[in-house]
Amino acid sequence: MKRFQTKVAVITGGSRGIGRAIAEQFAREGAAIVLNYLRNEEAARETEKILKGHGARVLTVQANVGNPKEAESLIEAAGREFGKIHILVHNAALGAFKPVEKLRVNQWDLSLDVNAKALLVLTQTALPFLEKDGGSVIALSSLGSKRYIPNSQAAPRPDESENRKTWQRSSPFSPAKRPAGFTARPSRPTAAFL
Repeated sequence: MKRFQTKVAVITGGSRGIGRAIAEQFAREGAAIVLNYLRNEEAARETEKILKGHGARVLTVQANVGNPKEAESLIEAAGREFGKIHILVHNAALGAFKPVEKLRVNQWDLSLDVNAKALLVLTQTALPFLEKDGGSVIALSSLGSKRYIPNSQAAPRPDESENRKTWQRSSPFSPAKRPAGFTARPSRPTAAFL
């Protein structure tokens, strides 16, 4: 039996790049995949085809996870389709790489909505499923959380906030309190081996 044969993974921003690579790895290991994308339906359908080629069951959901109602709907669709969620990977990201003096407030807000607020809403909505079977929340961040990247101070991804929030969210799940196997941790893709 494959390692994730009975598991369901929800992956935001899963239609391209690192999200696609993560989805493919889970599919190879037998997981059912809930594949989220924002706009690029062609890339989403291509990824869905690749995942099904690995034998995975796939639910593809278009949703702007920066919108709390759409983030909730994504998790609810996963629950309706599969009845369980074991892994939540928040990979979707949005930001503006520009000097801080050129950054508009709405760009900062959009970045926070997708990169930070979505993680909170997705986790809260998925928590009943994750607690039931001992699940995992994985929040991807970038190298920008650890070192200076020119023009990144203008909010490409509020990584330090995201890393801190992920660890804080895991605190109620101390080993004495959490369901077996539940974890919540940030992950920098530069350190990921897929």
